[in-house]
Amino acid sequence: MRLHWSGLFGFALLSGFLLVTVPAARAAGDENILKKMDEAKLTLSKAIEAAESQSRGNAVSAHAKLDGKVLLIMVRSLVGNKCMECIVDAAGKVTMEEAKGRDPKDDIHARAAAAVQMMEGAKMPLTKAIEAVETHTKGKAVAARCEAESFEVSCVVESRTMKYTVDKTGKVAEKKADPKKEAPKKP
Repeated sequence: MRLHWSGLFGFALLSGFLLVTVPAARAAGDENILKKMDEAKLTLSKAIEAAESQSRGNAVSAHAKLDGKVLLIMVRSLVGNKCMECIVDAAGKVTMEEAKGRDPKDDIHARAAAAVQMMEGAKMPLTKAIEAVETHTKGKAVAARCEAESFEVSCVVESRTMKYTVDKTGKVAEKKADPKKEAPKKP
């Protein structure tokens, strides 16, 4: 098999194009999600509250996404000793199913229980971490999760998706650009 320089050059151009456009599309995706959230008058915190009310559980993570043009907010909530996936639509309607991890060895129920234990010990639910970041940044949250020792909140600030770490006291401790959702800088 012979490989010509023109073929390598074309491949390099295509690869560069994909590296530039995919992150830009992801950053634009969060702006589209925010637009749909604004139209529905639905925030990540309101979706979490609806999911917790319906499931009678404690939310450990949430993220907004578009399924085609339909806004869905996926909330994982610990109910008893089971982690449930609560799907909140733009109207605030909640449907539930048992959550499943990507890896069969991943015990999402135990991780959710550890997260709830941390939140109860800190007396700080996921919605308070979101509130702390939104107040600190003047942005809007599109994703949040509770880890064993802290919270991570992704927030759109001035058309950029940024990840923030919030400690157990509610202090916004760190920020970094979300590499998966960062629009590339123009040369």
